[in-house]
Amino acid sequence: MGKDVVRVQIMHLQPRDFDKACALLKLCVGDSAQRELSEYLQNPAVSVFCASDTALCGILIIMIGGECCDILDIAVLPQLQNRKVGTALLEHATEFCREREVCVQLLEVRVSNTGALEFYKKSGFEQISIRKKYYQDPVEDAAILRRYI
Repeated sequence: MGKDVVRVQIMHLQPRDFDKACALLKLCVGDSAQRELSEYLQNPAVSVFCASDTALCGILIIMIGGECCDILDIAVLPQLQNRKVGTALLEHATEFCREREVCVQLLEVRVSNTGALEFYKKSGFEQISIRKKYYQDPVEDAAILRRYI
């Protein structure tokens, strides 16, 4: 039998949840999470959304410029992946974008991250390009994905 869907509440990142958000990003994305999150929060074009069931379990960071939204990071606790937390975050961000007349979402993902690539393709993204040696530690290409909303 499949894993149960986790029902979450989506909200903007609250100051009280900053350390938890950094820990989640560090777990899923990498060591520079706290510095990057601090920098993102200083940018008025960036929005940070958190998913919570009984505690913070997911985070999504987007940056809007004109009619385009860049999805900068998305992270879900490993034990809750494949239980629709990421989908809920992405759907919330999409509604947020539509309210601001954004018509396209872009992101990059490691070509080896097959789980994320599958998730994004199921969510309607298409691969439009490859950026050679985009990621460091380890060096790896990035798939560039786009979705019209």
